[in-house]
Amino acid sequence: MVKLHMIDNRRIAVLGGGNAGWLTALFCKQIFPKSHIIVIDNENIGPVGVGEATTPHFVDFLKDLNIDLRELVKETSATIKNGISFENWNGDSKRYFHGFHENNDLNKFSIDPYFGDDCIDFYYKSLILKNLDLNEYTYPAKLSYEKKVDLHNLNFALHFDAGKMGQYLKKVGTARGIGYANDNFKKVTCDSDHYLNSIVCEKNKYAVDFVFDTTGFHRLLIKNHFKVKWNSLQETLPMKKALAFNLDKQEPIDPYTTATALPHGWVWNIPLQDRIGAGYVFDSNYINEDQALEEVEKFLNKKITVRKVIDFEPGYFDKFWINNCMSVGLSSSFVEPLESTSLFLTVTQLKLIPFFVNHMFTKNNSGYERFNSMMVNSMKDIVNFIYLHYCTKRQDSLFWKEFKDKTKPPDTFNKFFTKIKNMDINWMDFPIHEKAIAYFELYNFLQVSAGLNHFEKFNLKGYEDLTPDPEKYKQLVDFFVSQGNVHKEIL
Repeated sequence: MVKLHMIDNRRIAVLGGGNAGWLTALFCKQIFPKSHIIVIDNENIGPVGVGEATTPHFVDFLKDLNIDLRELVKETSATIKNGISFENWNGDSKRYFHGFHENNDLNKFSIDPYFGDDCIDFYYKSLILKNLDLNEYTYPAKLSYEKKVDLHNLNFALHFDAGKMGQYLKKVGTARGIGYANDNFKKVTCDSDHYLNSIVCEKNKYAVDFVFDTTGFHRLLIKNHFKVKWNSLQETLPMKKALAFNLDKQEPIDPYTTATALPHGWVWNIPLQDRIGAGYVFDSNYINEDQALEEVEKFLNKKITVRKVIDFEPGYFDKFWINNCMSVGLSSSFVEPLESTSLFLTVTQLKLIPFFVNHMFTKNNSGYERFNSMMVNSMKDIVNFIYLHYCTKRQDSLFWKEFKDKTKPPDTFNKFFTKIKNMDINWMDFPIHEKAIAYFELYNFLQVSAGLNHFEKFNLKGYEDLTPDPEKYKQLVDFFVSQGNVHKEIL
């Protein structure tokens, strides 16, 4: 990672000490080693508690920060995540797997004379065309359902205890010289151009040159101070409440997140070393908290204790960066827990900063505009992908029956969905790096749409000579699965 030594003696404050806050502070310490960085946190405010699952981008980011992964796994009760198992989303008791990308020999497909070594999308299309079971013919799914992991041939993510992760990152951060203050925020002061110059708290006043708002759903700066416009997604994504609870751990540990559809939403199941983090995300327009609890207890066939009720409105701010303040994590946006998009967006947003660092300590807002445009485009792509998951064949409740009629699809979704159903979709239909920084790719959409039986037309003419063909590749999958590690062996 590039260290920007020309940024000397700048005062960078991170307001909020959750996972997003400490990840931001550690990243700033990495790229601005000569600047003064401080995290200002109110220890009476705990983590939201839904961010316990990640994507491979998070693991890559930890490596960029020179975090010891083995130590982190031990101290945060972490487990390996190969992907997500979606269960009963079509109301047929079936499951499908959305897995992470294969590496090495498991990701080498070619189609002569067109393409070489980059054709895994065509492999998924071939499986769909031939009506072959993706759970048997794809490595992430088969490996995961046999409760194995492979840290060398498959990109992996982590499940972790959100509270323990915050404490661990704080320990690493303070050891690296990041300042820390347990203080209660009161207000900010600004210059004549509305750029922040201090954060005023109960105990002290902190002079600042740049501030990151990582105050979660409180959004103390981006919303309460700067009054940035909020783009609500409630007309598109109706989930707005979650009951969070814990379950006893199970052996062997599943190396994946489970998302099970229920009559009015879905249940997440995130296996940790010492417990299972779980919750029911639902549309409170149809059922209240007591009815949701009854529904989930019926599904689990046991009584549960709700540890937290979380109210949220899906959406994002028009601007992630305004003047000398940038919102990160839940402060900037939240869709819902499906697909672990919050931390995905957080780490990809932070990695974008070095390309705009020349705008951080000036009043040249041309950089902000491009940065904000990329972040907003990223949100739009994420919303497209999340909405796709709800296009199911379930008809067992009023919620699922009315979903398509009562929700407003994202602006570009219908045209995009038609291309999916016609199998007329390729990599050119996805945003490029100049327009977005965090987005899902074709093979992600293929896995979800295959699991939900979206495809109506199949046409792969001209691409029949895929090497290896599905049967030969399945032999490779079976071999690598046999070599995989039992999950518990690596913890």
